[in-house]
Amino acid sequence: MACSRRPCRLAASLPTAQRKESDGSPPEKDSTILGSMDRKAAREYLERDWAALERLRVSERSRRFRAGGAAASIERSRRLWRLARGLRLSPSARARAADLAHHVELKRRLDRAARAFPVR
Repeated sequence: MACSRRPCRLAASLPTAQRKESDGSPPEKDSTILGSMDRKAAREYLERDWAALERLRVSERSRRFRAGGAAASIERSRRLWRLARGLRLSPSARARAADLAHHVELKRRLDRAARAFPVR
C-alpha cells in the first residue's frame, strides 16, 4: 500500500472548532472522538513512507526464505496458525448469542429514538 504525497486531508475534514487557530492558539476542546485525537500523530502516520515499509517487509521475508528455505516458511505459518487458534478469536455460541441480543436491543432503541423526531 503506497501513500500518495498529497497533503493530508484530515485537517480539512475536522470541524472548525478542532482546527488550529491561525493565531497559534490551540483549538477548542471537543467531546467527539476526533477531539481527543492527536492530530500530529495522525498526520505523521498518514504521511509515512509506505513504499519504504513495503520494501523492508519484502527484504526481510526474502532474507528469511534464503536462510531457511520453504520449510522454514511453512513452519512459521504453522506457528502463527497455532498462535491464532490459541487466542480464541472465534467467539463461542454463547458470546455470539449475547452479541446478537445486544444488537437487537440497540436496534430497538435506535428505532424508538428515531420515532421521537418529526418526519421532514
